[in-house]
Amino acid sequence: MKLRDKILVSALCVLTAATALALLVAVIWLPLDAAASQAALEQLSRPLWTLIACAFALGMIALAVGTMLSVFGKKQLTRVPLQVGENGSAYLTVSALVTMVTRFLASEGILNESKTIVHSAEEGIALEIRIVVEPGMTLPMVAEKLQSDVKAYLLSYAGVQVQRVEIVVEAQAQQQKAKPARVQ
Repeated sequence: MKLRDKILVSALCVLTAATALALLVAVIWLPLDAAASQAALEQLSRPLWTLIACAFALGMIALAVGTMLSVFGKKQLTRVPLQVGENGSAYLTVSALVTMVTRFLASEGILNESKTIVHSAEEGIALEIRIVVEPGMTLPMVAEKLQSDVKAYLLSYAGVQVQRVEIVVEAQAQQQKAKPARVQ
């Protein structure tokens, strides 16, 4: 959506919310003195009229706020462009990218569990990889190796430019205790 359109939608939402708020204030706090409006409202009781107007005003405010959130809310990345040309475009879904990273990490054999989060970046993507490491591993070396290896892998395999890879070590894997052999 262009900036001009966002400004117009914002102005419309603010105007709608202000009008609804003015209606809400008018119905609740202003007395019905005018004879013409009193005659028209004799059909409805004051509490019913107030309830209808308040529901309408609150609905309009909710609509204005929802529209603002949808226009300016954070967009979640769903696909990554692989190739954009005059004949069309090719994209890779985020789930496919996460699967590639997960399989690569499993092939490295240094992780028990991992979770990958993909963010958009200036010219490409940024990855956040949450890992569980084996006991005894040197964390700075593991993180540095993973960062460079994941970047190189995604560039060569999928042509995806990775701007940065953030490694978050969540835990250290539990050492598996060797079961004593049973003597038979």
